[in-house]
Amino acid sequence: MIYGLYIGIFFTFFSVLLYATGQTNNKALGYISFPLYALAIVLAQIHYRNSELNGVISYGQAVGFAVAAMLFSGII
Repeated sequence: MIYGLYIGIFFTFFSVLLYATGQTNNKALGYISFPLYALAIVLAQIHYRNSELNGVISYGQAVGFAVAAMLFSGII
């Protein structure tokens, strides 16, 4: 849940930054959020794997973690 919270807060600030600068209709900046979101999920998985699972993660655990992180970031 913590990783989803961090990702949700980051993208909330990113959206506010786009709104504050008047760039909400800029498609190029909007498309930047997709690879940033994927990168944030992968970095969270790597950190989770190294800190909680002693460097070993199965495919199911990785997918489950990503879905949970996306769920909680989407709630934010």
